[in-house]
Amino acid sequence: MHPERAGDTCPVSLFVLTPFASFGPLKLGASRSDVRAAMDEEPREFFKGEATTPTEAYNQTGLHAHYDAHDRLELVEAFSPCRATYASIDLLNRDARHTLGQLRNIGLEPRDDHQGGLWFPERGFALYAPNCVTEGVSVFRRGYDTGT
Repeated sequence: MHPERAGDTCPVSLFVLTPFASFGPLKLGASRSDVRAAMDEEPREFFKGEATTPTEAYNQTGLHAHYDAHDRLELVEAFSPCRATYASIDLLNRDARHTLGQLRNIGLEPRDDHQGGLWFPERGFALYAPNCVTEGVSVFRRGYDTGT
């Protein structure tokens, strides 16, 4: 991870999204033990929704790691205090219209699911912006079911 400091506050982790490959130090398709080794904190496990495999919460970093039935990382959800970027565009805690404008400038157009989700399946990520602010980013591996 790449810690940054803003004054005397705690370090904020910068996670750069590489489509279908990685999110910061996390490699999509990595084992649960490899994900844990890449993180600077112990996770809390819980079952999210109807999942049959436990999700790992990295609350200090602002991440949830989701695994498939073979315990391979298939989805990462990021939220504050994580700092997520794609093509040098900050994705979290921003005015969604501004972020979408920047993404459109590089040729990306989202699929709006009308539930707060703005999907970019050709780039392996989605934004969650139910109130015109990007509150979350989901990064997924190739083949992940995006509901299309």
